[in-house]
Amino acid sequence: MLSMHIQKYRTSASTESSYPDAVIDAFAPMVKKIGQHPEDVMPAPLTPMNARVPLEDAKQMISSAFHAFDPALGKRADAILQDPARWNLSEVPPGECRKMDSARAESETNPLPHSVINFDYDGTVYSIIYMAHEVGHSMADDAIRKAGHKGSDMPEHMDEFQAYFAQHIMYDALKQNPDKVIAGDAAVHDRATMHHYTKEMGSALHAFEKRDENPSETMKKIISRIHDRPMSILNARVMLDHLKDQPPAARQFASETLLGVHGPQNIAKVLASAGIEHTDEMEKLAGVAVKRAHGSQALHDMKPAPLSLRQDI
Repeated sequence: MLSMHIQKYRTSASTESSYPDAVIDAFAPMVKKIGQHPEDVMPAPLTPMNARVPLEDAKQMISSAFHAFDPALGKRADAILQDPARWNLSEVPPGECRKMDSARAESETNPLPHSVINFDYDGTVYSIIYMAHEVGHSMADDAIRKAGHKGSDMPEHMDEFQAYFAQHIMYDALKQNPDKVIAGDAAVHDRATMHHYTKEMGSALHAFEKRDENPSETMKKIISRIHDRPMSILNARVMLDHLKDQPPAARQFASETLLGVHGPQNIAKVLASAGIEHTDEMEKLAGVAVKRAHGSQALHDMKPAPLSLRQDI
């Protein structure tokens, strides 16, 4: 199993909010190549989304994507998608998708015994992608509660990992959609998202190397940039890519471990459930994931495609 040792990139006294050094270092060589130019790491405008998909069709696409990966995961998604009580949903014009969050059960913002997804659906592929993301959060909340725990019992570094795993399943399904407009929108958004956040992580790692020149508060922000979205997105991609060719039982076990069906688990245990247990294996998979997003040549010269990047998921 990968080491959970956290020293170099520690964000706080607690290890629960941090990814272990071994996992970050697996990505470091490649992402540093593409993060050499901090000026490239800027939030870009909203991606032009050309496809228009009715709400019920979008829900069916999400259900089908999860069922295709793991039927048990599909059933978990259906329990949320088909229950109106699980949604505070509004249909809005294209480009107006602003409200996107999942409120945990029995939390400050949601007194109900189940999570509720607050969502503005605007009919675009962008909306479908993030609806799947929020379903990922809600599936995890359902699973951990059924296991006798609270959502807050799961290590903090796993929270977005769970949702981005669902998001990557959705990207892959939409990119295979027979409607070329839908497939094209999904491909653009997937690559642009991966490109932005690998550059963000690479830029942060370059800044981290100059830690002796920065005050402690600045360093905390730099390290947080490493741990935040980039690590969740990249590790979810690695795990999904590794699982796609595994037998159905292996995909189900790993999905259940990720969501918390077997109780709270840290990233090392989750990756081990998918068969990723050694540093050299993790480094190889990390390199493949980054190359997949950027191509193998002149990575640091590639400009990110325009997209809307969520900062508040």
